[in-house]
Amino acid sequence: MMQKTDSSHIASLLTDYYGLPLVGNTGLDESGHEYLELYPDGVHRNDGFCVRLSLGWRSMKGEFMPGAFAAPMIREMGNAPDENKAIFTGLIQKILAEKGNVTMMVNAQEVEPGNTKSWPKVWDRLSISFEKSPLAVNTEDIQDTEKALLHWGGRFLAGILALAPLEELETTEDVNPEGLPEGAKTLVEVNRYERNRFNRAACIEIHGDSCKACGFNFGNSYGDLGKGFIHVHHVTPVSRIEENYQINPVTDLLPLCPNCHAMVHRRDPPLDIQELIEILQSVS
Repeated sequence: MMQKTDSSHIASLLTDYYGLPLVGNTGLDESGHEYLELYPDGVHRNDGFCVRLSLGWRSMKGEFMPGAFAAPMIREMGNAPDENKAIFTGLIQKILAEKGNVTMMVNAQEVEPGNTKSWPKVWDRLSISFEKSPLAVNTEDIQDTEKALLHWGGRFLAGILALAPLEELETTEDVNPEGLPEGAKTLVEVNRYERNRFNRAACIEIHGDSCKACGFNFGNSYGDLGKGFIHVHHVTPVSRIEENYQINPVTDLLPLCPNCHAMVHRRDPPLDIQELIEILQSVS
């Protein structure tokens, strides 16, 4: 008998990774297939949304499911800043690059999910879904299913969260420099540290976890211990970022190994990544 997915465990892992509080539950669809639903914590389901991840035979389908009274939220998603739309399209393009299928409809008209120019300016209705097959889910090893949920489901969820209106809370806690103020919207309440974690995770999901300068990958060298470990470098130094600047993980952040990260900061201003690549090539 196949083991049931632990929805609380998956929600907790995604909360830790993306820095935004999530709750989860599971159920069975009409065909008897298991599904996992993930909700932003603290948001009434009628006003917010859930992401449903349905597990078929060797396949997964993800759906954005807005609440009954989520029209204001959808309109805000359509007005998301360009930086947030860039995160969404970057994540969607990664899904497509790994042979997933994505469908997006705005106001009942199909649009290109990776091309914001095809999107209407005003959003009244929104439907987004993805499918991936074949995929190692519903096998006898529950870890296969969990890995697929975290990889595919997490990436899809992050794209939705990038568009969702977020309300930043003031906090007196010490935060990492990456946690600069990055916008003030309404829906999911997050503090600056949580925004930092989301940006970091989005950077890694879009750019990968290999060093952009030397190509080193901790997972390849250290196995599970090193998987996903990498430093995230600000292309523009934190000290030069204006207070209300909204960081774009697609263009403002890059993954670097600790050695390369230290080397780019040996100069002030820091070296451009291409400069460091040329140095590495010149001494190899």
